[in-house]
Amino acid sequence: AVLGMLLATAGNVLVAAAVSANSKDEYEYTLGLGLMAAGGNGAFISSFQFTALFDANQGIRVSILSAGFNVAAYVYLFLNSSVSLFWFFVVSAAYTLSLAAVMAVIYPDTPYVPGSHFGLTRPRCCHCGVEGCGSFCMHTPLVSSISVTACGSDACATAERAA
Repeated sequence: AVLGMLLATAGNVLVAAAVSANSKDEYEYTLGLGLMAAGGNGAFISSFQFTALFDANQGIRVSILSAGFNVAAYVYLFLNSSVSLFWFFVVSAAYTLSLAAVMAVIYPDTPYVPGSHFGLTRPRCCHCGVEGCGSFCMHTPLVSSISVTACGSDACATAERAA
């Protein structure tokens, strides 16, 4: 999901740059719109795991989820109005980047399976496994591991010495 939003952000930035430069190169627009489409599908497909939280009528939940993503495409109808193309894609880039940050924090470490219990958990230390030590691992379905290697926390150093 995070990778998808980053691809969508790159696509929005590319289209905004092409619009700003009054580019006549259709490949810039094609690549930008393609990145936006691929990124949106990444977030769409990775969100299907949330339907595993419901025991009954998963098909209805998937249908509602799909409808929500389809309705979200209506924002592009603003392109038919007097909205500036450049600012439309700049705002879209900022929005998708903020979604990537939110997804990096709240998406689960592992996909849900039927019968899973859900909840937000604190990131754990990559080096020592201590919660809240300052060196975090964030796992999403599409990005296997993003880690900050510099730790320096007392809790982490104590746990590493004990190990």
